[in-house]
Amino acid sequence: MDPLYLSISLQDCPLCGGPGALHEEGGWAFSVLCGDCGCHTAPAAFNSPEERQAAAEAAALCWNMGKVVNPGPGGLTSRRNRIGAGGCRAARN
Repeated sequence: MDPLYLSISLQDCPLCGGPGALHEEGGWAFSVLCGDCGCHTAPAAFNSPEERQAAAEAAALCWNMGKVVNPGPGGLTSRRNRIGAGGCRAARN
């Protein structure tokens, strides 16, 4: 296994809490994908072997910050709604 994959730390999925996995797309970009709900980061492109590590770190940073795309039709309940929005809705009523 490429040591790059071992050096990147990923948090759980910001939408469902599932596992994230770093994915190299055809030798030109990295993204992080959720193994449960399928959300993902935008690709972080690289043009040379020297930029490869930085691209992997950029994809991981986006994932860990919660900047993801949900490919579903909107049927997923986000983790934020399940955990914290109940109190906000109750306060408005």
